[in-house]
Amino acid sequence: MRDISIDLRERLEAAEKAKSDIDAEYRQRVASLETEITAIRSLLDIEAKRSGRRSIAAPAPAMPIKEFMIATITESGPKTKTELRDIADRAGYFAAGENPGRTTHGHTLSLVRQGRLTVKDDKYHLPSPDTAGHEKGPEAATSEPSLV
Repeated sequence: MRDISIDLRERLEAAEKAKSDIDAEYRQRVASLETEITAIRSLLDIEAKRSGRRSIAAPAPAMPIKEFMIATITESGPKTKTELRDIADRAGYFAAGENPGRTTHGHTLSLVRQGRLTVKDDKYHLPSPDTAGHEKGPEAATSEPSLV
């Protein structure tokens, strides 16, 4: 039997060189794309400032808006719909041309119906432990009596 270790070492060297070449090309292409992305974001920011719109190059928020609303109320207490809208707007949840009032209304209504928020004195609260899962918002007050 013949010793093939020399051939295997040559193959290994060739594979390592090919990998190194591919890695170098990849890094060069990524750097080029990052430069292009930065330039395009800058142009979008300039265009947004010229037209008076919010920049569409801003990064997307970290969590869904409903979760953001729950977190906001958890951290800083009850909020009105207007306060929630303004906080979410500052956090970048609304794109140019979107109606923040309508979007906020839809999400808060959904959270109340799911029992994740309650409304008292026009402020949204987290449900108290004794009403959690029982009070589903405005329709809870008009529930039909039991026929038992």
